Amino acid sequence: MTLNRDLSSAGAFVILGAAGGIGSAIARALAADGARLVLAGRSLDKLTPLATELGAEAHGVEASDFAAVETLVATAAQQHGRVAGVVNAVGSILLK
Repeated sequence: MTLNRDLSSAGAFVILGAAGGIGSAIARALAADGARLVLAGRSLDKLTPLATELGAEAHGVEASDFAAVETLVATAAQQHGRVAGVVNAVGSILLK
């Protein structure tokens, strides 16, 4: 899947929950259009293969830790010049 846009100069896209089904599909679509990606999730073990596949950065971040997310976005902006978008694909399952 591609968005049919050249995103190579747009800045970085930060994707929270990138290792999940929806997050990884969005990451692949953005990567197909040349986007620079900063992938984040709780498990680096799950993120690393996707990051390697897409030539992206992988960061272990707990999305409920707002300070950690804020730091991640600020670092991405500093390293890539700007953040073009942030995707929140974090899921939640409440099991009783």
